Amino acid sequence: MRRFLCVFLAICCILTMAACASESEPAPAESDTVTAEQPPAESEPAPEETPEEAPEETPEEAEPAEEDAPAEDAAEDAAIEVDEGIFTVTITMPATYVEAGTTQDSLDQEAGAGNYEAAVLNEDGSVTYTLTRAQHNAMLEEMRTTIDAALDEMITSGGYPNFVAVEANDDYTEFRVTTSAETVSAEESLAVLGFYIYGGLYQIIDGGGESVDITVQFLSEATGDVIDEYSSSEMA
Repeated sequence: MRRFLCVFLAICCILTMAACASESEPAPAESDTVTAEQPPAESEPAPEETPEEAPEETPEEAEPAEEDAPAEDAAEDAAIEVDEGIFTVTITMPATYVEAGTTQDSLDQEAGAGNYEAAVLNEDGSVTYTLTRAQHNAMLEEMRTTIDAALDEMITSGGYPNFVAVEANDDYTEFRVTTSAETVSAEESLAVLGFYIYGGLYQIIDGGGESVDITVQFLSEATGDVIDEYSSSEMA
């Protein structure tokens, strides 16, 4: 809307300058006629008609521009409202992430509860969701809260006693685990699969897709060096 107003004001300025130019053009014509031809009888009619036409044309050109501004602004506002109202996001959740026993009826019930606009259970077991922008943002926020809570639980639950800290970047494509041990045990390495699931699911909801690479680094608490490193692309 701000850009539209700037353009509209620029157009008004151009029209104003054009109107001023049209008013100033007849004056040189009058002086040229008097100087070149001298006869007063022939040169007088032209100056009398020119001043009369200039004031009449200026209001006719300027007034529509002022009257059109509110109409154009209203049309722009209406277009913005319509775009926001119909904007939707479509997400296809792979069958591996769909809960067992999911049916079309159960999906329809959740849609009726306002969790999303619609959902279709595909033949391959995947589910295609249609959400509004607000529903999509709410789903992403809920996913971030769930992942962050799971990462914190790795430290507080005591299930991984060597883990000192677990961090992730904003889109959950990179995970960093600080450990007090100098090596990563087989049990601790299994946690990598959980990171792959967290990052992969967030990317699907965010629109990145399943093919986005998720990396995991284990860092030594004592030295800060990388002890071990994993990549989801290596599992393909």
